[in-house]
Amino acid sequence: MPFSQDKLDEVKAGIARALADGALSDWEQRFLRDMGARLDRHGRSTKLSAKQYRLLMRLCQAGGADRPGPAMAPTPASGPGRPTRLSPRPPRDRSRPSARRNPGRRRGNGILRRLRSATVGLIAIVMTILLVQTDIDGILTGSSDTARAATGPGDGISGVPDRQADPRIALVARDIQVVDGDTIRVPGDSRRVRLVGFNTPEVFSPRCERERQLGTRATRRLTDMLDGAARIEFQRVACACRPGTEGTDACNFGRICGSLYVDGRDVGEVLISEGLAARYICGPYSCPRPPGDWCG
Repeated sequence: MPFSQDKLDEVKAGIARALADGALSDWEQRFLRDMGARLDRHGRSTKLSAKQYRLLMRLCQAGGADRPGPAMAPTPASGPGRPTRLSPRPPRDRSRPSARRNPGRRRGNGILRRLRSATVGLIAIVMTILLVQTDIDGILTGSSDTARAATGPGDGISGVPDRQADPRIALVARDIQVVDGDTIRVPGDSRRVRLVGFNTPEVFSPRCERERQLGTRATRRLTDMLDGAARIEFQRVACACRPGTEGTDACNFGRICGSLYVDGRDVGEVLISEGLAARYICGPYSCPRPPGDWCG
């Protein structure tokens, strides 16, 4: 069952909170990191089994029990997989000849099974090609969430503060949802906001355990700054994308860009000074390779 964008963001935020709490077993942490990487890779098209979906919801709810945040949607009893059988299977019709007594029918069934297997194999090959193409497209758009390689002249991830910057608006901590160290959500817009000027370690698709730990610390530090701030201001800026693409999936995966200030100071500057982020400056319409060697 495909995820809606709101559901995807809520699940990712729940994973981040659960990992940040540190109360999970090693196996549960590995499971959440694997699920986070899968959601990060496939986005709204992520497919999970019913068992995976139920376990993911349970761990996310357990991680958010001690901290206010968006409520996770209740899990259907049968999960996102096949619907539960509501009636017993009808009795078998013994009057019909079985394949055991009908060799011709058995041979026909064997041919059908081989055809089905070939069809399934062909579908798997096509899906693999599509997934690879999706990854390549993610690299070409320069997203820090899915790409580690150098970007081309395509869409960027971070904004350019001096291009079409809106006035700062005052916010309160309870209205801001922290997704990770450089991504938030603000009231009045259902889209995620990529904070500009810096890049934090990945939480959902880290290259090593050290990067995951640093990403979790950056997420927690941003949350603490908001909780302890006397004044919070947000300023939306233009994303570094090709003209005419901002606000679409072709630009920054549909996210918007902005800057966040606590007590007059850019949160990115604070995270950079504490070693939890790297400075990341984009051009007018594209971004360089994301900085930060968090595994070295």
